[in-house]
Amino acid sequence: MTQWRSQLLEKKLMETEVVIKHRRWVASQYENDLKKRGVKTVNLSEEHKPVYLRYPVLVHDKCAVLKEAKKRNRGLVSFPNSPES
Repeated sequence: MTQWRSQLLEKKLMETEVVIKHRRWVASQYENDLKKRGVKTVNLSEEHKPVYLRYPVLVHDKCAVLKEAKKRNRGLVSFPNSPES
């Protein structure tokens, strides 16, 4: 590998680490806020260190939650192919 490619790869890896750190921070904010509101969150053992693109939330009445979010102008995404659908 050339020195230029090696430096480029190193730069990209550092950028990726910044993105990962930010996504984990955002997920921690969601988790803390949801727990304060009494919402059950995802519990993983310490060996798992996920990096979420979207924070998962399981609800009993998805339609009602999506309707309320829309009314409050909150952005939620529904995944219709999830096992809970």
